[in-house]
Amino acid sequence: MISGGIRASRKAPAQDYRRKVEKMAEFNREKLYEKTKRLVATGVVSEGYSTQLMEVLKPELLEVEERYGRVRYPVQDWQRNAWGGLQGGQLASMLDNSIGITLVPRFGGVVSINMEISFLLPIGKNVDYVEIKTNLVKVGNVIVYVNLEAFLPDGSKAIDAVSNMMRVHDTAADQKNPKPVEVKMEE
Repeated sequence: MISGGIRASRKAPAQDYRRKVEKMAEFNREKLYEKTKRLVATGVVSEGYSTQLMEVLKPELLEVEERYGRVRYPVQDWQRNAWGGLQGGQLASMLDNSIGITLVPRFGGVVSINMEISFLLPIGKNVDYVEIKTNLVKVGNVIVYVNLEAFLPDGSKAIDAVSNMMRVHDTAADQKNPKPVEVKMEE
């Protein structure tokens, strides 16, 4: 008890969550676009962390909004299967990369929990690029639920997918001593 009969209270978790939601509502379109564009151009997620996927997949940022993103990927010859179409695993990489492009500038690090992909149309040998749209359906304290769609150049929907992502830290600035992730392959 504090003098005068006023009780000292701790912040309730619901209040903390409400503050995070309000902070997210303070949306700055230009700042988000610049951060996202920089991520796509450089592959640098945060100081000390980068991804070479940007160089390999060559994404082009088309649009980014508060809960939405649109990215175009060229279909490169090395990504094609024996029949000349886009190989499914390559498309999964594009989907996962699109989620990262949409989420990392907002929340910092995220990792995939799962992804469910429905292949609606083949991405054939005459397809030069794929456009992927991401939509943040639900954003929680730890888990982010994402809906994805991939479209052919003629506007036909080729893929429907959903994914759950885990936020590993709120912002890149939250990391005290970021270090690159080293992966060693056994020979």
